[in-house]
Amino acid sequence: MFNVEGNLFSNQRKNVTEQLNDGIRVLQGQVHKQKKVLHFCHTSCKFLDAGPIVNYFTTVANWVNSHPSDVITIILGNGDHISVSSFKDPLQKSGLASLAYIPPKVPMRLDDWPTLEELIDSGKRVIIFMDYKADQTRVPYVLDQFSQLWETPFSPTNRSFPCNTDRPSKLDSDTALNTMYITNHNLNTGLRLQKPKVEFLLPHILLLPITNGMNGYGSLGKLVATCSAMWRRPPNVLLVDFYEFGSGSVFEVAARANGVAYSGKCCDVWESKLGISIEPSQVRLITGIDDPYNWSFLPEKQHLFSKHLSKHSTSAYMQLCHEVGASFEAVNADTSTGHIVQVKQGDASLSQPDTSFAVKIEWLEAENSRLTSELNQWRDQAIKESESKGYTEEEVDQLQSALQTARTEIQQMRHEINNWVLTADFFKKSTIQSCRGLNEAFLLLEKLKSELPALCNGQSLDWINSEVANGMMS
Repeated sequence: MFNVEGNLFSNQRKNVTEQLNDGIRVLQGQVHKQKKVLHFCHTSCKFLDAGPIVNYFTTVANWVNSHPSDVITIILGNGDHISVSSFKDPLQKSGLASLAYIPPKVPMRLDDWPTLEELIDSGKRVIIFMDYKADQTRVPYVLDQFSQLWETPFSPTNRSFPCNTDRPSKLDSDTALNTMYITNHNLNTGLRLQKPKVEFLLPHILLLPITNGMNGYGSLGKLVATCSAMWRRPPNVLLVDFYEFGSGSVFEVAARANGVAYSGKCCDVWESKLGISIEPSQVRLITGIDDPYNWSFLPEKQHLFSKHLSKHSTSAYMQLCHEVGASFEAVNADTSTGHIVQVKQGDASLSQPDTSFAVKIEWLEAENSRLTSELNQWRDQAIKESESKGYTEEEVDQLQSALQTARTEIQQMRHEINNWVLTADFFKKSTIQSCRGLNEAFLLLEKLKSELPALCNGQSLDWINSEVANGMMS
């Protein structure tokens, strides 16, 4: 749901307005309390904090008001089991409360729900669920999720994506058959830190084109087909990460499940930018002579393109996901002209093949500053974790040693920047000298040509010009 720039725990790359414009109609996020204010976070606000929920709700309400024929659903994960009354204020201030649907009964079964047309006609075009602590007698427009919308296994790491009921637990099959359901199809991979000892799940970015695909093992299309056969109807919600991976395949799967044709265009960067269409499974880091595209990248990212994607580590494909368009990009094979450089974070046009050394040096200095800030944040967090969990002085020393190593690496990067400056000056001076020499040679030839008629007593210059030309070629 969230796309905090540069954050490892982001599970979308587009903001909520872009998501809605692309066709996303279900928004899901986890809520935690930060200093008495409700925030959207992912797993923990220490890992990803997307800000106060009232800001997010306001953006969504504005979009809904400007799209009177659309219906959206919001699913709130109440991670801290906060009282439902605490949600009333941000929902009312944002304007979502006045748009929220209030059901005539609790719980709602399949045949009880209104049609899209009925929701649009009523003006109540936002359906809000909450997994824990919902109380429809107190806040009637925040619906209890698990009595009316069950889920397949949550945070899956199993590529087979089983279709069995997971939440709520012990749900009988008859009730499940008569209740809406969500398929969690956001494949995760585990990541473990030794110091401090923390384990958490991250989106499995390496397999995203397949996970979001139409067909094949582990694909969204296969999951929908399997669950549809098992429960005699397709899922009501498809929960995915980075929906744009697959160039719109998630929308095509949804359309096919609903028995309609998908004619939209979403997320195909290859076609919109390069004018070519490439299947996700055909994208290669090491391109061949027959591939219509090539990769342009900063020199320090060359290692990412020295081997195939399947041979890379987790950290490498995290870089590939978060830095595409910033430190590397795809270009047409017949027009690629070398490395690119990053202009600035968040700019609409991040790459320029002819950018000067000065811009490259500016980016390296900015990157140094960013890394220093990030190291300081991790150091402060490590110190806090050490104090709270009773880490030994030895472990703190190890962290400080790692910080010192990082500082040394930053110093080396500064040294490399100086080398870049010297190199740039050298090439600049060489170019100026070469231009001066060429100008002097050109003037000398022009002068010689003007004096030749007098030297040859008016004879034809054709033979002489021919000899001069042959001499220059040799």
